[in-house]
Amino acid sequence: ILIHRRQGVRNHGGGAIKSGAAPLINVNECQNLILGLISHGDGLLSWDRSYRVLRSVLRNRVFVFLYRWLHPDIGYAIAKNFSRNDDYDHYSAEQKEQIVEELIQYSEEQCKNDIDYVIIGHYHQHKDIQLENGQFLILGDWIKYHSYGFFDGESLSLKSWENEKVEY
Repeated sequence: ILIHRRQGVRNHGGGAIKSGAAPLINVNECQNLILGLISHGDGLLSWDRSYRVLRSVLRNRVFVFLYRWLHPDIGYAIAKNFSRNDDYDHYSAEQKEQIVEELIQYSEEQCKNDIDYVIIGHYHQHKDIQLENGQFLILGDWIKYHSYGFFDGESLSLKSWENEKVEY
């Protein structure tokens, strides 16, 4: 299994294959290779421009340096104000449909480039959508759906922690 992560996504352990990076394996020499793209999902939608600007500011080295000088209580208050912690499911039904439609288009484009699975979080919906050339999962969340993606070596599925007993 080869997992491909969007460039710019922070890696919290181990290496990652990023866009434009030298491949770790020669895909042409592998048979039955499964390719997956995993993304948190924020900043993917066409109307996420303001978030992309905010993200570039927040990841700026000068901003990070200055932010570290703040007392943790102040930094926490600022971060909580930006994150909408109290309202994680703030989209209307129409907005949720628009989000899914645009993410389906994004996933279909990725699957045209030989990606088998596109897995996205962030949107607090749980969807398992079969595409023409692959599969698309929105993982849902632990608050409302208790959902997660499960790959058994052959297929990817969306499961709920409350309804499923996982056997390894």
